[in-house]
Amino acid sequence: METTYGIISDIHAAHPQDVIKAIHVLTKRLNVDGLIFNGDIIGERSGFNPQQYLATVLKAAVDTNVEVYAQEGSHEEITLAQPVFDHFSSKYDNFT
Repeated sequence: METTYGIISDIHAAHPQDVIKAIHVLTKRLNVDGLIFNGDIIGERSGFNPQQYLATVLKAAVDTNVEVYAQEGSHEEITLAQPVFDHFSSKYDNFT
């Protein structure tokens, strides 16, 4: 059995709605089995609050019910990103 993942990375200045559209393309149209957020996903150059940005994007991802994996990149400030990651890890079984 083959597992297919969609990878989202380096979304520094992307509008969160554009990222959510990409999540839906990957999960609904391309039917990936999981999503991997491969760093630099806090939207630090988007003009939005970084923690709210990260939470909005991750909520859209976990709501698709596919497995979601996320890791910090070189632009994530641990003090901002880690509480959001911890929240999603404790609340959603499909988030790692």
